[in-house]
Amino acid sequence: MLIKNSSIDAELEYQQENGEELNAYRVLLYADNSTSIVFDSGVKYPNGDIIITIPNLSDDTTYYIQATGSTVNGMEIKTEKIRFAVKYIKPDVFLTFRADNVPEEGVVRLTSNFISIEGSSDPKDIQFIEDEKVVIGLGEKVYFDKGFSFKDFFSQIIAENIPDFSKIVTFDIGNSLIEITWNYGFFDTTKTKQYYTELIVTEKNSVTNLRYIQASNRIPNVLPSDQIMI
Repeated sequence: MLIKNSSIDAELEYQQENGEELNAYRVLLYADNSTSIVFDSGVKYPNGDIIITIPNLSDDTTYYIQATGSTVNGMEIKTEKIRFAVKYIKPDVFLTFRADNVPEEGVVRLTSNFISIEGSSDPKDIQFIEDEKVVIGLGEKVYFDKGFSFKDFFSQIIAENIPDFSKIVTFDIGNSLIEITWNYGFFDTTKTKQYYTELIVTEKNSVTNLRYIQASNRIPNVLPSDQIMI
């Protein structure tokens, strides 16, 4: 199977002859050696269509994809590892514009992956640096809550001088609340401080509202002036 883009939507279908419902699932992406995991969706719970977007696929690379899960009665299930190759000219997801030739109409269709949305801040007169960076380290907040809707999306955040153990961003999406925090810890005998982000998803109207937690990779030796892309 050949994928001609830098991301794919993995759509899963679950059936069980006795009607036993699916409780949880996850999607794993392996490198060409079929043992090293390069993407892990984390544990997810079925809610309508089961679709996982896998980003950042490298050109001229072979991968293996596998889905695992468990039923409501605790039965473990998994698929085989499915091999596919990636080959593209440029990744579509991060292009400002995509051009497609439409010969039957004699035109070139331009598609943009970006939309312009207006934000608001608290306080209203918030400090900017060089019209590019906003200073929010002292309790200030910036909101983007109009002009778009959430479905499948990518969010890229670039930050520097992040206070330790602070909440960087919150996504308020329907019944779910997504929070990303900036943390550090010591994970080996070298006593090297390593930073990481943690993503926590909670369900607003639920007795057991915790749905999902995932930590990022660890970054050692972070200086205050270093830019961190999340």
